Amino acid sequence: MTGKHCYEIWHNRDEHCEDCPGLRAIETGEFQQAEIANPDGRRWMIRASPVKDESDEVIGIVESALNITEQKLAEEAIRKSE
Repeated sequence: MTGKHCYEIWHNRDEHCEDCPGLRAIETGEFQQAEIANPDGRRWMIRASPVKDESDEVIGIVESALNITEQKLAEEAIRKSE
């Protein structure tokens, strides 16, 4: 969603989350990712890539979210069965 912050959409908050991959991408100028869990138990891989201008300055980010809930549940089931 162009122009919206993920913390507004995901968490209905008005400030960045602790360990925010988007903020880290802006600060470092490098790709960042982190796993987050929603209160309802869903798990997400959040990926943030910096967008840079002609002088290599970060002017924004592109962020994506991949639902990894089923993957994490399967990994947990495998660990429990071993």
